[in-house]
Amino acid sequence: MEKKYSAVKIEKAQKKEKVIQAWLGGERLSSLIKKSEIKLCRKQWWEIKKRYKDKGFWGLIDERRGGNAKKVTEEIKEYIRELRQASPKLNSKGLKEYIRQRFGVELNCGWIGQIAKGMGERLRIGRPATGIDSSKGIPVDHAGVYFLKGADGDMEGVKTITEMIVKEREKDIEEKAALKRIRGTTPQTIKKKVETLLYLPMFGMQKPYHLLKYHKRGLGILSGSGERYSYYTADIFLCDTEKLKIAQKVGDELTRCYLEALCIEIELEDGSYFYIDGHSKHVWSGKNIPKAFFTTLKRAERGLHQYFIHSTKGNPLTLLTCPGDTRMPGILLDLIDGFENAAGKKIVKAVIFDREGLSLSIFEEFDKRKKYFITLLREDMYKGIESFRIIKEGVPLKTEEKNGELKVLEWVSEAEYELKDREKKRGRTVRVALVKKAVNEKIKLIPIITNLTSKEEPDICKVAKRYFGRWPNQENIFKDTIKAIKVDTNHGYKKREVPNRVVMRLKEELETNVRGISRRLEKAQREREKASNDLSKLKEVYDNQKQIYQIEINELYAKIGLPIKDEERQKHLWRLKYLEKKLTKAGEKYGEMLTRLEVNLKNKEQYEKSLVTQKGNKERDIKNLDMEKVLYEIKTEKDHLMSNFKMLLVNLSSYAQRQYFPNEVHSFTMESMMKAFYQQDGYVKETKKKIDVTMYSYDDPFLQKAVEYACAKFNNSNIKTTDGKQIRIQLEGQNVYF
Repeated sequence: MEKKYSAVKIEKAQKKEKVIQAWLGGERLSSLIKKSEIKLCRKQWWEIKKRYKDKGFWGLIDERRGGNAKKVTEEIKEYIRELRQASPKLNSKGLKEYIRQRFGVELNCGWIGQIAKGMGERLRIGRPATGIDSSKGIPVDHAGVYFLKGADGDMEGVKTITEMIVKEREKDIEEKAALKRIRGTTPQTIKKKVETLLYLPMFGMQKPYHLLKYHKRGLGILSGSGERYSYYTADIFLCDTEKLKIAQKVGDELTRCYLEALCIEIELEDGSYFYIDGHSKHVWSGKNIPKAFFTTLKRAERGLHQYFIHSTKGNPLTLLTCPGDTRMPGILLDLIDGFENAAGKKIVKAVIFDREGLSLSIFEEFDKRKKYFITLLREDMYKGIESFRIIKEGVPLKTEEKNGELKVLEWVSEAEYELKDREKKRGRTVRVALVKKAVNEKIKLIPIITNLTSKEEPDICKVAKRYFGRWPNQENIFKDTIKAIKVDTNHGYKKREVPNRVVMRLKEELETNVRGISRRLEKAQREREKASNDLSKLKEVYDNQKQIYQIEINELYAKIGLPIKDEERQKHLWRLKYLEKKLTKAGEKYGEMLTRLEVNLKNKEQYEKSLVTQKGNKERDIKNLDMEKVLYEIKTEKDHLMSNFKMLLVNLSSYAQRQYFPNEVHSFTMESMMKAFYQQDGYVKETKKKIDVTMYSYDDPFLQKAVEYACAKFNNSNIKTTDGKQIRIQLEGQNVYF
């Protein structure tokens, strides 16, 4: 018996056939899906295509039968009504189980819901209620980050970055697709994406990639996007922004924001003190890229260097990302010039940096620019206290009171030191704050040198204290931010081929070593020849002296053997005894001298031999250098851009900590601030004019009191976002905003 199909099914199959034939004719499936009246997904179209090839037109007809739903008796409906009255929270899944046990009928949960709806019952859908108070807003993770969002309302970091992107996207770049995407993005959306990248570390992420594992609502609501941006969206935006090449401009604009918000005490005429140092970050790559030295690992690894200028309050103000083989003397003055250009003022009076940047040429360049520095003398540049000339005797620098007695831990003396340039064979007398410190019952010298004159800074103790300020104001900041927000994470692995300066530098160093070894070898050869001649001459003198004595001794023995008078024989015997004694003494004397000369000659020969070996090794190293080896440099634009975001985040935290929180909290590290305050969960309720944030209360009375204080100060500041919404923060249970 032939199957009969309705006209509707035949017509639907004909429409499917047209699509399949067009597809087989070469048209793209995606365009056919858009035009077709039959709304199916790609997977379904592939299945239909397979059936069409197997069965032809008849394979396209939908043979599924809808059937009739199972009939529900009035008894079952009455049972459902009784169960709902007894337990209003009972859902369709629970009803299904009760019906199966009572009547032996298996009903679909959706069908049970429809039956209940027809009876006037509304079953609860989804998970059980969690006791959320909707009047407080949406539950979010890390509600405390709104303190930072409020701080940005004053600092205007996000606004500055957004305006820079909007401004720079008008210029032409080679990547037209990226330019089209970023030009087609509204400034408001750019701001949301910037905030997403900025606050990633606050939510436990370092890179856009980590968004793949983040499924909470806090970051999306904070940035204003609602749902958080996907990894793909955030990464594409970052890559497009990277191609605008605005990282340095963004950094300069942010520097001005920091100076206005954090460093308002700086005066144009007086200038100020700043700290300069850097850290290294690993770059995992199989390519040959310059290596950076990691102090903690005590070895060189592939990486990048980042150099920062910090204020005397520990705020990072500007940064420079460089290849791993960059050294501080090469970028020190450029970093200072870039900072002053960004600030628009000659505000740097003096800089404090590590001993790595010390050299006579740097000293002279600072004098030429009428700027000052404080740094540490390297240990290989002095032998002990005898290397310094004391000008003023020591005064107490650091004391400790114990059991009513005042104990001096550190002394500082004003001294002078002759700083030399061995290559150019010149020197200069410099001022030294010579600190003496007891370490394990031994006196340790810490020579701090400076070009600050006694007129500029008469108190040598202040010079030493400013240098020791490196630890709380820069070194500890590095450690804290690396631990808290992973500022040592590298962003971007794009590389470019560059001339292999590493091999050229190594070749130059080896050639310099060979020349130095050659000079020492020539001198060693002359000294060895001289030692050999001295030994030969001494042997000759000793042999002559010995021969003279021996001839006379032989003659005396011959005379004694002749028949002579006793008196004359006694004279000969006395003379013989005297000569033998002289010969013995000469043997002892010349023996010691000859031994010393032989040992000296042997040492000279061994030294000469070692120099020949060293020279041969260096020449072999030069010969084995791969001059054709390609060197790659990491393109640092993306890393510089993300580092600017992290530096902004550090300063926002510092600003919020000082402006809103009580003094007892000012000593907290950034990591402590994150764990105690910024990562506290809560609720957010956003309207057209305001954003109300309710943070969960604390069990710790100290933290509870600190946040209450911070909320009061924050709300009294009337903080608004860039789009004019007022942010208000309170703790759960307060019920009012201060």
